[in-house]
Amino acid sequence: KEFRNIEFDLDDTLMKNAFTYNQPFIDFVGYLTEIFDYRVPSIGTIAVYQQDIDLALGKEINPRTGKQYAFCKNRFPDSLADTYRTLCENGFGEYDGAVAEHCREIGMRAFDVENYHKVGLSPGAEDLLNFLQKQGHRLVLVTKGDEWVQNRKIEALNLHRWFSDIYIVEHKTPKAYLDIITSLQARDRRAHRKQCEVASTLVVGNSFSSDIKPALEIGMHAIFIPCPTWKAERTEVGKLTKDEKSRLEVKKNISEIIPWYQAVL
Repeated sequence: KEFRNIEFDLDDTLMKNAFTYNQPFIDFVGYLTEIFDYRVPSIGTIAVYQQDIDLALGKEINPRTGKQYAFCKNRFPDSLADTYRTLCENGFGEYDGAVAEHCREIGMRAFDVENYHKVGLSPGAEDLLNFLQKQGHRLVLVTKGDEWVQNRKIEALNLHRWFSDIYIVEHKTPKAYLDIITSLQARDRRAHRKQCEVASTLVVGNSFSSDIKPALEIGMHAIFIPCPTWKAERTEVGKLTKDEKSRLEVKKNISEIIPWYQAVL
């Protein structure tokens, strides 16, 4: 089947995004150990506190913007500051606003461009993108999150080499995918090209709930590469219709896509 468009997710599909948060978290634990004079709970306990707080923050209102935190850049830094506050409330120390602010500064290290350079693309991603580009497919990047953060990743990884069409969205929903198709169709009309359609679009992503489910719902094809890094994204594949199953492939990693492509397309 000929796919006019192949839409890729970025975080934990084309790059291992969790890595960029790990080092700041380790720095945060080291800082807590210092300010609490080595009287701290286990790293695992701190991690559970932070993960639960981060997950809850996603649904709360960001006081800086008046909008839901969702995937904004303040969420992770604020989760570290709130973890520090929670530990103080549980008797590990006396809360200090200046310390909380430094915790936020540590959290902002997650968006250091050098980290994006260090982590690079997922193994096999560059080969796949080069391969698909040579086959003449239009490659589209569809990533959700904070626009400032996502643009830093895109520039650091030089993704414009493959993607002339890049969309940063707040949420991946059936409507968001349809809006992208409408945008691409408008470009096709202006260029006097055959217009893309939903049925000729393939989506590649690591989150079933975010990347895959909304694509299948509107008739797209999808390749699901499970990577349950974030608690917020741990959603089971669940029940699919026979038609949806016929449009879904599940792969262990991105390197399996070229052999699949060569075998069936």
